[in-house]
Amino acid sequence: MAAPSRAKERPLPKLAPKPVCNPLCGKCLRHCRQPVGAVLVDCPRYLPRPFKVAVHRFDQLELFGEK
Repeated sequence: MAAPSRAKERPLPKLAPKPVCNPLCGKCLRHCRQPVGAVLVDCPRYLPRPFKVAVHRFDQLELFGEK
């Protein structure tokens, strides 16, 4: 019997990364992130991005030096 050729094997699909923070926190500029399991209806510190971007590439300065 001949061994099957490896050229016909398909690569495994890449899994999408799991989110590490709540979806509401993902849309906020601040660094106070809640875990995915936390159910948030509203956040008093919510600061939306001024325009729609897929990924925010710059750090937001926090009040009083908190991170």
